[in-house]
Amino acid sequence: MSSVEFQTLALVLLVVAAVTVAWILYLDRNERQDVARSALEGVGHELRLTIQRFMAELAPISRGENAAAGDLMPIRHPQMDAIFAHPILANRNALSVFGATYLTLESRKLDLKSAITRGGPAKDEIEASIDATIDAIVTLYLWEEHGGARPSEAASTRSWYVRDWMKRHGFRSDAFPNRHLRDQVVERLRQYGMTLTPAPLSHTAHEYYSLRYDRKADPRGPFGRRLEATQSESSQTGAAPERATPPQAPASGTQGT
Repeated sequence: MSSVEFQTLALVLLVVAAVTVAWILYLDRNERQDVARSALEGVGHELRLTIQRFMAELAPISRGENAAAGDLMPIRHPQMDAIFAHPILANRNALSVFGATYLTLESRKLDLKSAITRGGPAKDEIEASIDATIDAIVTLYLWEEHGGARPSEAASTRSWYVRDWMKRHGFRSDAFPNRHLRDQVVERLRQYGMTLTPAPLSHTAHEYYSLRYDRKADPRGPFGRRLEATQSESSQTGAAPERATPPQAPASGTQGT
């Protein structure tokens, strides 16, 4: 084999090796991305199941039904723990909110257990658990629909889209007595700074059309300026301002000129 043929063969083998290594790295990168995507989706799925289980445990307690402390299962989040244990590119701020949400839910569940052991949960403990559930639903919505963005940084959307999202996930509006869950979630998003349209009505139709508007109360309005001009002319002439009389309609049988 000549040196030229040897060099050509070596170059071909080098190119094949480089292409093979690049192809293996490409497949490994895609596989890692798929695993990371599945893991992040699993975090949202895990929180949703936790919320729904907590709601199923809390609903009969909020209605005054008897419950045992053993019916309240401990909260576990292995999917989120795996995300923190591996270097996966993700919104760490949103994951921190997930951790705080789990801590709040676990704390409220421990309070309920302690109250049941004492003889029955108090109203304040039930209300605090419902509020924690609403905050958890808000966290889940921002994670799934806005990539875990802060409420003030999330894109503006219609409130009906939030309600439709809750319907798809099975969050019933009558899950708790005297609480409309979907309205509560929408209002909580507004309180946290998210822009939801349309804005809540400040008046009912009856209240709006019952308002009395003083057309001369605004000095910069057309009637206010006319009133100021009349007063300035009367102060210059020293005479009382004359009120302009509207033109009279022509009598029947005659024509106006």
